[in-house]
Amino acid sequence: MGLLSEQEGELEIFETVSIEQLIQFKWEMYARRHHLLGCIMHLVYVQCLINYTNLVYILNEGSKEDQVLYAYLLAGGILYPALYDWTQLFKGGLGEYLNDKWNYADIVYIWSSIGNIYCQMFLSPFILLSKILMIIVVILALIKTFFFLRIFESLSPIVTMLTNVIYDLRIFLFFYTILLVLFSLLFGILGVGNVKVPGGFKEEWEGEDKDFPGEEYKYTGLLVGNFLYTLRASLGDFDFAASVLLDQPENIMFWIIWYLIVVVTCIIFLNFIIAEAGASYTKVSESLQAFISMQKANMIDESEGMTFSCFRNSKKSPKYIVIR
Repeated sequence: MGLLSEQEGELEIFETVSIEQLIQFKWEMYARRHHLLGCIMHLVYVQCLINYTNLVYILNEGSKEDQVLYAYLLAGGILYPALYDWTQLFKGGLGEYLNDKWNYADIVYIWSSIGNIYCQMFLSPFILLSKILMIIVVILALIKTFFFLRIFESLSPIVTMLTNVIYDLRIFLFFYTILLVLFSLLFGILGVGNVKVPGGFKEEWEGEDKDFPGEEYKYTGLLVGNFLYTLRASLGDFDFAASVLLDQPENIMFWIIWYLIVVVTCIIFLNFIIAEAGASYTKVSESLQAFISMQKANMIDESEGMTFSCFRNSKKSPKYIVIR
């Protein structure tokens, strides 16, 4: 199965009847149960995260003892994935372990969870470090949730199509980001919403600390603020409050730039991305079963690598399989 899991570029292999039957046999015999245990442990951990976030960060209720109790539950929830990952490192070796890019996400997930538990128990949930670690843990928990959803037959097609479409769009999203960055510089050149350069905006709002146009970008800085402003404009979220304080030539240039941004990013490029997403969806749906079989082969290979020899038997791992 290890050889099959390495054939990611050869989808035709996974469309053959004999390979499909081999994968399905191994999946039903042991691989599904192997990953189902990890899924259950993960969902328990996610439920602890939900309860802890609601108790501490949203309601701000419960005594210190309650918070410590949930912190212990978080520690118990991360114990299984930590032991699983360390066992994988021990059995496969450091080189093989680091060859899998998803293991880097697991490393960040485990150690962020451990650091988060320490901060929650011995420091404070409301310091910046605790919040950063909690956010990292929740985002990675979301990614791992999608990974485990692949073991369910009804959910696997959705997860497979979603991940493949996002992967196919990476180049177009990169170009889209370049467009946003360069277009945002044009607003910086015009001095839109900038109190540090001479102009109507400085005369009107210099010294004011609130209720000025672009106040939402006060802490991000105007360079990042212009990027976010351009992103919002490309999505059809327009705000022209700062533009009215430009002088006549700059105001005319503002509208020319705004027109270019809307045409290039909102009308042309976003529609191009949508069309490409549709094409990628069509391509994946045509070979959906092969994609699912390929992912099952990867998960079977992982479960075989994690199973100790004392737990293997001829029923689950026969030397020969007769296909009729």
